[in-house]
Amino acid sequence: MSTSPFEMFRRNLKPLMILLTILAMFAFVVLPAVDSWMRQEGPGGSPSTVVASYRGGEFDQGRVNQLTRNHYNTVLFLNALADQTIEKGGMPSVPGFQYDPQQKQVTSLGINANPSAEATISAQLLAQRAEKLGLDLDHSAVKAWLGQFADNKLTDGEIALVLRKATDGQLGQYDMLEQVKIHLLSNAVQQASLSGLVASNRDTIPPAQRYELFLRLNQRAKAVAYSVLVDDYLAKTDASPSEEAIAQLYEEGKERYPDENSMEPGFRQAATGTFEVVSGDFQTFIARLAEALPEETLRAEYDRQVAAGGFKIPDAMPGENEPATEEAVEEAVEEPADDSKPAEAEMKEPADAEKPADAEKPADAEKPADAEKPADAEKPADAEKPADAEKPADAEKPADAEKPADADQSAKMVPSSVQLVAFRPQDDEAPAEDAKPAEEAKPAEEAKPAEDAKPAEEAKPAAEEKPADETKPADAEKPADAEKSADAEKPADGGVRPFEEVKEQIAQQLVTSDAFTELRASIAEVQKIMRDYSIERAIYEAELEDDYEGEDGPSDEPTAPDLAKLAADYNLKYELIGPHDAVSIQETPVGGSAMMTGQFQMGASFPQVMFGQEGELYSPVETMSMQTGETYVSWKIEETPDTIPPLEEIRVEVVSALRFQQAREMALTAAQELADKANASPETPLTELVPEDRREFVYEDLGEFPWMLWLGPGRMPMIWNIEQLNRVGDDFMEQVFTQPIDEYGVAPNQPGSVYYVVKTLSRTPSQDVLRAQFMQTTERDSVRDMASRETSELYQAYEAKWRKDLDLQWNEDLNQ
Repeated sequence: MSTSPFEMFRRNLKPLMILLTILAMFAFVVLPAVDSWMRQEGPGGSPSTVVASYRGGEFDQGRVNQLTRNHYNTVLFLNALADQTIEKGGMPSVPGFQYDPQQKQVTSLGINANPSAEATISAQLLAQRAEKLGLDLDHSAVKAWLGQFADNKLTDGEIALVLRKATDGQLGQYDMLEQVKIHLLSNAVQQASLSGLVASNRDTIPPAQRYELFLRLNQRAKAVAYSVLVDDYLAKTDASPSEEAIAQLYEEGKERYPDENSMEPGFRQAATGTFEVVSGDFQTFIARLAEALPEETLRAEYDRQVAAGGFKIPDAMPGENEPATEEAVEEAVEEPADDSKPAEAEMKEPADAEKPADAEKPADAEKPADAEKPADAEKPADAEKPADAEKPADAEKPADAEKPADADQSAKMVPSSVQLVAFRPQDDEAPAEDAKPAEEAKPAEEAKPAEDAKPAEEAKPAAEEKPADETKPADAEKPADAEKSADAEKPADGGVRPFEEVKEQIAQQLVTSDAFTELRASIAEVQKIMRDYSIERAIYEAELEDDYEGEDGPSDEPTAPDLAKLAADYNLKYELIGPHDAVSIQETPVGGSAMMTGQFQMGASFPQVMFGQEGELYSPVETMSMQTGETYVSWKIEETPDTIPPLEEIRVEVVSALRFQQAREMALTAAQELADKANASPETPLTELVPEDRREFVYEDLGEFPWMLWLGPGRMPMIWNIEQLNRVGDDFMEQVFTQPIDEYGVAPNQPGSVYYVVKTLSRTPSQDVLRAQFMQTTERDSVRDMASRETSELYQAYEAKWRKDLDLQWNEDLNQ
């Protein structure tokens, strides 16, 4: 009889296979579920606090927290899987996946990528609804989806390896598949709900409603308005309203947040936080480093740049140098009376200036255009030639020469070919012996080009066009007359700007690179210290939660860094701000900053980060303001949860809101009475119907305005801001654009603090013109975004009704 183990295996093959199958089922099905259950509650555990309840069940906190962590790890895994797929030359090909190739980052995974307790509960409820509708997925279908996500570039083993690495082994394959399954079913229900709203990329609103939206953007109105202030009636309200009225208003508003742009009161208190902010301004670093540079360094750099051709003064335009022009005009008036020849010679220059082509032939005195001017200058009788003769005639009269404005205008008409004439008088003023060449330059300034004294750099080329015997003496005397004008010292090359004028510019050039490097290093060092503390604090709190003690007992609580001192050490600014909520923080400088996702690409804003899921205590965040260029590194050090305060704590606010509602009713009644009175006597101006001390509140000229302003594709239109009035809203605009012309109506502003008695004077253009415009496809596109918002609001209303039908209730005692 054989005792071989193979013989025993052969004889007992069937029971062994059954046993191995049972073990495999236990390992791959039962154990993952048990592991998940153990991590949620553990053996003998009791149910956690209820987070939310609905008709048919409830969600306990332990379960929700575990599913939310699994959701977070699933998002990490899918991001890593997408990176691996793209690295291997593939691209995830599942619905909803989006990738930005420029920024090289995933913008949408195809499932909800924002883990939260609310997202977890919504996904669970939608998945349950999918099952009731007959939709279901098993793990094999989910694995097929993962294969498409990996674009078939990774094997199952490689996908499992990505899962372990991305989640650090904190998420098993079973939990990952369950998470993907839940979110895919959730997506299926949402898409089925939306399919009727956005089928074929069409809007749900009918053409008539679309036309009404079109009118809001394209129709204009003129109106007269008178404001009735609600505050004026507060003194007439009941200071001690009944307890029943107080309790009723409190119940109506306790779920709403206060909103200054809403007529409905709100008493819910939003979550607030107190923040430490360290910031660095690039310009401040530049200024500090520039101030520390020695003057020798700056002068050396100045000399180097000048030698390289830097800091040159650009050529002056004709007529810019007023001092030189006045001197030239004075000289031109003093000397031409003695000698008519120089006058004749110079009078030719303006004529040549008008004819650049002839400017190279200054000696051609026989040309009529050149000859007329000196003749006119000597013979006033020939003044009947206005265009050419008036200017030389004026040049011979000292009274006219004192009018630099006229000379300036004439000088601006002179091209560069004769600008030497404007330059010569300054240099030839002193030597009387050189009458002929010098005087030939001076009288010319009488006629026109006196104002051209500035552009010295153009003098030499002009001189080359003149006869040699004229230009040389003038050029020879330029150095001697250098004291005449600072501009005369900046000759043909235009000169260079003085050191003191460019000193600050040079300093900034030298330190800009160092300033940027130092700023980034300072911010990085402070952020590292903050991050190190954040990690130590997280470890300490985890140990406390788990009652963990090391060999030496429990760890000591880490000490938070002194950010004020750190900021001073690194030449940064420190500020402690708060408490602020997500709205009020936007009024602060750091509240307008945002995280940077790429090169000058803005990501989540500061309020979104600090009041979102990532806004934990002592978690440093770096942001930047695109308006100021300032860089911030901040963290939240204190927070208060979103709460509904009891009535006794906010009784004063509730009573104030109740009295304001009473005053609003009184103001509405008064406004309506005035509108009726004005409609009964249409010939009487509104200013005569209101009290004399209130006539300043009658606005008769509001200009022509539309209902809404559209800022272009992708931007939602906004209510037109009428500057004279106080935050008008849809109610006011609807009254203006729908009531009969020349008839008074009443409408509140957006917050309900003012009631306007308003009359529409006109609406343009005509309906025929507007309808013709509306028939053009490009014109109708302007309301596409508005129509999309209408569709979104329809879906939100549908979702709200579904939640109401489920009787979904949140535990308000928990901070979601």
